[in-house]
Amino acid sequence: MSTHPIVDTAIALQPLITEHHLEAEENACLNSAVVEAAGKAGLFRLYAPKEVGGLEVNPTMLLRPSRP
Repeated sequence: MSTHPIVDTAIALQPLITEHHLEAEENACLNSAVVEAAGKAGLFRLYAPKEVGGLEVNPTMLLRPSRP
């Protein structure tokens, strides 16, 4: 099954997120390394229009399972 490149990018961040998940739970906020990586990956501009530097990802695409 083909996925959107941003989905592949998000999947690639899973090890970093997993590494810091307990800290995030204890502090009720994301680790700064996770926030920085997600920002660099473009995850905070998923739905923004391309005209303003966003990725303009269709929300329904993100709701589909990325793996069978």
